[in-house]
Amino acid sequence: MTRNEFITSLSSRLSSIPETERQKAIEWYSELISDRMEEMPEEAAVSGIGTVDEIADEIISQYKQSTTTVQPAGTEPRNKTSPDKGVNTALMIFVAVVLSPIWLPLLIVGLSLALIAVVLVWCAVVMVGVMLVSAAAVGVVGLVYGFRAMFVINPAYGLLVLGTALVAAGLTLALIPLIVVTVKGAVRFTVWSVRKICEIFGRKGKQK
Repeated sequence: MTRNEFITSLSSRLSSIPETERQKAIEWYSELISDRMEEMPEEAAVSGIGTVDEIADEIISQYKQSTTTVQPAGTEPRNKTSPDKGVNTALMIFVAVVLSPIWLPLLIVGLSLALIAVVLVWCAVVMVGVMLVSAAAVGVVGLVYGFRAMFVINPAYGLLVLGTALVAAGLTLALIPLIVVTVKGAVRFTVWSVRKICEIFGRKGKQK
């Protein structure tokens, strides 16, 4: 089963709970499968977390338990914001502001290192690409000039040039798979880095 099939089936099985709760569960399992797919094939990542029926039954059961809990007499409704919660939020904001000279530079350094890593990866891609283009150019020019040199300048010299051109052509063919692998790796690393950075800022936004 693919990730999209799993999410579609799970969403259908959770039709009995509110949209907000269903969407939270869908997003959580979608992110979980995406993280697992970085280490294993898609089908293995999906099958390893359990069946749709098991997960849906567990989510529905937890939702029913949270909504059927009896509220003790004389207590305030749960959806009412308590003063303690407001104080805790204000305290967390205050601590974050006070400690900003510590965590803010560390965050900037971390983002800078991530950016440098992405740039270095793409520099490697560019370097391999330049080598590929250079080898191809030497091969083409060498073949043309080598044939001309055999008849115009000197046969031995022409053969030497042709040999060099053939070596360059072989190097070009060897570099083609390398550039493909390098580009794929660079794209995956860039997507992974951007996803992790978005997750960090997303979690910070939810905490605020």
